[in-house]
Amino acid sequence: MPPLLPSSLTPHVVVYSTPELTDLLSRHNLPPLHHILQTYSPLSQVITRTTALVPVTHPAFPLRFSDLQAIESACKEDEESRATRTIDWIGARISRKSSGWVENLEKSGKGEPLSIAAGETRWWDELKSCVDGDRTPERGEGWSHPVALILATSTLHPNALQAVTNLQQRVAELPVWIDPHMMRYTLIVHPTGMSNLSQDEAVALFNATKKQYGLQTHLLPLTLSPPTTTKPLIPLPPQLPPPSLFPMSPEKELRRPPVQEPPTPTPPLETLNLSDEDTVNTNRFIREFVVQSLVPWMERSVVEWNEAYSSTRRLPSRLFSSTRRLFGSSNPSSNTNSGFATPVASPTASVGSLPFGRDSVQPLAQQRRLAEFATFLGDYKLAVPLWESIRKEGKGGSDILPLLLAPSLTLEAHAAYALSPLTTVPSASSQLRALKYAVRWEQGVLDFVNLRGEKWLVWAASTNQEDEPSSGILLAQAALIALRKGNRRTAAMWYVSAARRLEKCGIKSLTVYFLKTAYDLLKLPPQKNLSPSFDEIQGEKRGTVGFDAIMPSIEHSLGRLKYGIGDVEGAIEFFLGLLKGSPSGQGESGEGDKVYLDDFRVAFEHLKRISDSGMSFEDLSLPVPLSQPSLCKIRFSGDSSGVDEEDSAEWNVMEEHWTTFWKTTPASKKESVKRSGGAEVGEPFWVELVLKNPLDTEVVLSDVAVKAKEISAGESGTEEAEITVESIPTVTISARAKTTVSVKVVVNKVTTVQFTHATFNFLGLVPISEPLSIKGKRLNDTIAHQRSVAYAKETYLHANVKHSGGRLKIEFLDEGHNEMTVVQGELKRTRIRVKNVGGQPVEEIWCMINEEGISAWIDIENTEKGEDEESQNDDEEEEEEEGDEEIVDDEDEEEGEEEDEKQATENDGTTMVSTNSLKRSDPIKIPISRILGDNAHLESRDFLDLNLVFQSHATGSGKLSALFIFREREDSTTFLTTFAQRSFEVETLLDVVAAVRPSASFDQGYTLHLELENVGSVGDIVLTQVTTLSPAWSCASFTTGVTKLMSNVIPERQVERVFGKLRHAEGDTAGAKSSAEFLNRKLAGVLLGEPLERSDPPSLRLLVSQLGKAESPMDVSNGMIAHLLQSTRQQRLNLALQQQFPFMPPDDFRAIFPLYNAHDLDVILVWNIPSSDRRGFMLLSGLTIGPRHSILDKLIQQAGSVKKTRSMYAETAREKEVILGSVKECGWNKNDDPIVVNARTSGKVSHDFAKG
Repeated sequence: MPPLLPSSLTPHVVVYSTPELTDLLSRHNLPPLHHILQTYSPLSQVITRTTALVPVTHPAFPLRFSDLQAIESACKEDEESRATRTIDWIGARISRKSSGWVENLEKSGKGEPLSIAAGETRWWDELKSCVDGDRTPERGEGWSHPVALILATSTLHPNALQAVTNLQQRVAELPVWIDPHMMRYTLIVHPTGMSNLSQDEAVALFNATKKQYGLQTHLLPLTLSPPTTTKPLIPLPPQLPPPSLFPMSPEKELRRPPVQEPPTPTPPLETLNLSDEDTVNTNRFIREFVVQSLVPWMERSVVEWNEAYSSTRRLPSRLFSSTRRLFGSSNPSSNTNSGFATPVASPTASVGSLPFGRDSVQPLAQQRRLAEFATFLGDYKLAVPLWESIRKEGKGGSDILPLLLAPSLTLEAHAAYALSPLTTVPSASSQLRALKYAVRWEQGVLDFVNLRGEKWLVWAASTNQEDEPSSGILLAQAALIALRKGNRRTAAMWYVSAARRLEKCGIKSLTVYFLKTAYDLLKLPPQKNLSPSFDEIQGEKRGTVGFDAIMPSIEHSLGRLKYGIGDVEGAIEFFLGLLKGSPSGQGESGEGDKVYLDDFRVAFEHLKRISDSGMSFEDLSLPVPLSQPSLCKIRFSGDSSGVDEEDSAEWNVMEEHWTTFWKTTPASKKESVKRSGGAEVGEPFWVELVLKNPLDTEVVLSDVAVKAKEISAGESGTEEAEITVESIPTVTISARAKTTVSVKVVVNKVTTVQFTHATFNFLGLVPISEPLSIKGKRLNDTIAHQRSVAYAKETYLHANVKHSGGRLKIEFLDEGHNEMTVVQGELKRTRIRVKNVGGQPVEEIWCMINEEGISAWIDIENTEKGEDEESQNDDEEEEEEEGDEEIVDDEDEEEGEEEDEKQATENDGTTMVSTNSLKRSDPIKIPISRILGDNAHLESRDFLDLNLVFQSHATGSGKLSALFIFREREDSTTFLTTFAQRSFEVETLLDVVAAVRPSASFDQGYTLHLELENVGSVGDIVLTQVTTLSPAWSCASFTTGVTKLMSNVIPERQVERVFGKLRHAEGDTAGAKSSAEFLNRKLAGVLLGEPLERSDPPSLRLLVSQLGKAESPMDVSNGMIAHLLQSTRQQRLNLALQQQFPFMPPDDFRAIFPLYNAHDLDVILVWNIPSSDRRGFMLLSGLTIGPRHSILDKLIQQAGSVKKTRSMYAETAREKEVILGSVKECGWNKNDDPIVVNARTSGKVSHDFAKG
């Protein structure tokens, strides 16, 4: 069974009716004869035969019937102009009907994307009917060339025989390029009861006509009586109107003579008014016409043409050319007289044989007509090779092969080859031909969808101009095919392209519909999910999934179109949805978002002008909220400066250290600790509202404020009870910027205030209210929570408003808010102002400095008091001068005492006592009563200025953090804390290399070698003092005498070397021995698994030695210097122990390890920079002197000899083994060779190396 071909590839039969027959049908409300005959097409079960006499059964054999006069009139028009009119006519029909189609789809609810995929589209049906209804013959193909001519007359003529004779003499006025080979058929309609001829006379007329003009004659008797049952009349496909019905240009309109107005057209017939007998007779005629006349005639033509075609293909053309070249030809210009005329002999014929030629007047090649007739008859075994041969000759055929061949991917190549010539020379005829190809392929190619048929339609649309509606309809049908295959994004892309083309044509209804369809398709979630439970595990609900690369363009186009058709609210909805920010890096910055924002502003202003004054816009919301609730916070009056969320953890750690310290004091009563600050009655505080602009353009907000409500003991609240919120008039946010807006709030009663929404006027037009809620965490505590998705309650910003109390404000009085810069080891002096900004006095204040990376000292003795704000600046200047003077006086006094006590020798043998512990320094209590005198309170608005000296040896960025703990009364059960922080930058100053080597002299044990390089950028450095600290070793200079002063200048990028001699001295032997026993005892408890006793190591006396005589020596035993030295050494030793003992808690180090070993040596390098008046020192630690004798050997052997028992805590046993290995490798357990051999000789030693 052959495949059903499209209707445009079926036999075309033209019909000519005499005037009396036309009047007869019209009087009985019947359509023209060709319309009546078309009603009976297709015929069922028609059998044809191939050239091999193989029968082919056609389940449906369609025919096309046309009026001969209409075809003759259409052929007189130029083909190019007719193609232009056809394309314009199709576009006009689609434009006129598109609004009704879209409205019907929306009313029926079939406008959704998935409903469209399952149904049909009226615009494609309209395009197909217009293309199929074009039955005008063309030069390039013969599908519409008539295969038969039916000459119809009736017996109503007074001389019926003469009427038949005149009819036979009717010559079809068709162009010469139309194939003249057509069958002529005579039809005599005999209206019984109306004709002057009886039935016998009519039969005699029929016999005479058949005898004279051939057997192709039929007598059709019709009673034309009213039908008993009505039959629907199938309408003809739409036909291109005549040229005169199209509007002319103004010039032609003026020259055209006036014509009468055409009569009002009668409404088209909807029923076929034929009786049952007439229907049977007409049906019999159609079948006899096809089966007994048309099909046999076509079969005979195919046989004859095939024999002629085969005779020319029996020998290859190369043989004929060789024979003609060797032997010549008697008549080279003669042609064969066979039935198949080859049109290659003349140039005009060869041009006419081209499938797309328009200038030729020669008929079609008989080879193509043979292929077309074979296709009509279903003889595909003959038709396919013929079409292949035509394709190879470049004369067409590629458009027909996909309809005849089995489905395969090779058909795509045929389609591309058929369309390729149409793109070289764009014209109206090529566009119309591509349109016909696309319609035929969509109708007749088997498995068109799975053969990627959407590509074929897109290729056909590319040959059409972008401003033609037909190209947009082709792209829309391609999108529909892609949608049926499940390719949603591809379908959306083609729908957008179709909408763009239809928009250029002015067809807004279909443009909006296609864009809306693409928009809905892109919002659909992906069909393939990662897992059905993936969303539940993530705790998220899958919403709309958009395609950021194309969605904004679609939304913007929809908004503009809706605004153009008057749907302003719909346009605002799309414009507002676009204000969510474009992806970074796409397009020019600010170009797209600025256009969207301007369009939204224009549309909204227009809506406000045309809408009622009472229209509410409160339901409008931005697609992406500007407020960032998780970043918003509340700032209270007097909050500590320099503290952010990153430093909150440090604040917590310092509070824990304070709590641990306070529990060990006798005054502890288990007081609680909480942070100070908060809202107070009548005092302003600020909601730090963080706003982020997601757009690439500037955004202006007005009347920025927050909504607040009072929360009682329950969950319910009363809106705006005694709460005053000030709004910010205008806030401008730059493109993709984030800004913080401080909204002032004042509460006049003790309550809890909750801030629920941020309010503002977007662009000064749209009132927006955004919630400030923070989503609760996912609950997973109970079985019910694990089985279902549950979240904790949303949280809001809130403030507990209370009566005014004591509150401290901490400020660093230095260079201001700029970053402070210090050099490595510099003694940096600054002041901290502690001010009571609360309403109640404060009785007790403690201070705590976080000494991680820095060493700090608070000079309590020089603390000063301030009373009022007006004299604050003057007091600061006076305090600064007095502080400097006091420091100088102290140094002069210490210098004088030192010079009185110093001995004449360089090594004066002074000592200092060290706690020898890793315990951090305790918080310092500020003696308010001693500073303020009789008034033991820090009253409201009073302040204290604390002098602080800090030092850092680590280069890079650092932070100076201070925690103040206070309470209003000493019997209060709650301590309040406030925190302050100051950042600084440490610059590199000196690069020091230190080495200790055994000495060859008998008066010294070791030689100290120091190499100092000035690597800073602060100018020359003066080395004023070199001091050593050690439990058992003293250091002296190699230079004898007391007149040598230490004052070495080190220029930039220069190196200075210092040498010293080290001698063993009788130091604190008992303290060193006690420290070693303490370490043995504590490590034994750790290795043997005993509980650790919290105790500190014994103190140790250190020897202080100086190299050379300093002009103003620094006393290292001074409280401030000693504290800074010990704090620095503690930090370094803690870091070293953490690396060496990773499985030991750092808090246990202070109860196990002493600070000094008997062999340790610290070197202190005191320097100053005259150009910037800076002073400081560097501490070199980690040097060891003298032989060590593995004092932990016995302990290690004892721990290793303990019998191992099986335990379920295998990990703990492995950790103990790691600790034991670390103890073996630690510095306390080193074993050195105590013998040093030096060889000396007296006199001169000579040797002749020439002798060996």
